[in-house]
Amino acid sequence: MLSTAADIAVTKLAEQSKSEHVEDWAWKRFNSLDMFHPLGSDGLLKRSLSITDKPQAGTVYSVRAAAKTHGPAMRFVANPKNWDQSIMLITAGESGQPGSSHYSDQFSYWYEGKPIFAQFSDAAEAQTRKHTLTLKPGT
Repeated sequence: MLSTAADIAVTKLAEQSKSEHVEDWAWKRFNSLDMFHPLGSDGLLKRSLSITDKPQAGTVYSVRAAAKTHGPAMRFVANPKNWDQSIMLITAGESGQPGSSHYSDQFSYWYEGKPIFAQFSDAAEAQTRKHTLTLKPGT
């Protein structure tokens, strides 16, 4: 039974990769990531608004739970001993507005598993702050 399953798997990998060579069967080739913006799922806007065809590891059943169109929107690891060393990553960026410098500024960190530390203390936040946005109520 196991050898039959292995034979079927090898046949499917050869068909899907269009190659008989094992080195062409890397999982990342078959499990690419697609993150579509609602306006960029097809056509000209796809290239500028969506993140597509990024090879990735993982399955829906693994530690890095990810499939072609499914995965974590955010990763957060709290460090109660030193809150300023807590890690928080958003899949793309903080802005949903195309053209914003924050539209996909966190994607490379999320994709490569690099940490971005979430500053909780006032001192740590003040050291890393780049911009201030003040919202004022209308009169």
